[in-house]
Amino acid sequence: MFSMMLTGLSFGGMFALPFLPTVEIKTLVIFVLAFFAGLSAGCGGTIAPSVQGDIVDYDEMMTGERKEGSYFAAFNFVQKSATGVMILITGWVLQVAGFVPNVEQTQLVQISMVTLYGLSPLICYTIGTILFSRFSLDATEHQRIRSVISERQEA
Repeated sequence: MFSMMLTGLSFGGMFALPFLPTVEIKTLVIFVLAFFAGLSAGCGGTIAPSVQGDIVDYDEMMTGERKEGSYFAAFNFVQKSATGVMILITGWVLQVAGFVPNVEQTQLVQISMVTLYGLSPLICYTIGTILFSRFSLDATEHQRIRSVISERQEA
């Protein structure tokens, strides 16, 4: 959960960029926030597939059926759908804000861009952290799940 919140806060900090006084300060802030976002997002990239496997194991314990194909198809479908929706929203927001390529952007466009890049991930990571906080799988519970599955397979 810590890595999720640090990632969200790192992206959320980008919202301050249009309000900072100099390019040098903006550059320093970008590097610091990108450093922490990279560190913490790397944890998410490792943890997420592990948790997905644990969810499949838990479902097998509850139902007696192994359905990893269905789960991973659903995970990929949701991820691809979210990417499509994100692209659609980004295009719409930039159009409404008045984005014009290859020119210096207005304050409204800059704020719209950092809202998309900073506040949106902060909100999503906060929601994800709240939801993930309810996931309470520890080593003991994992061992119990694996034992139940193993006993069923041996029977």
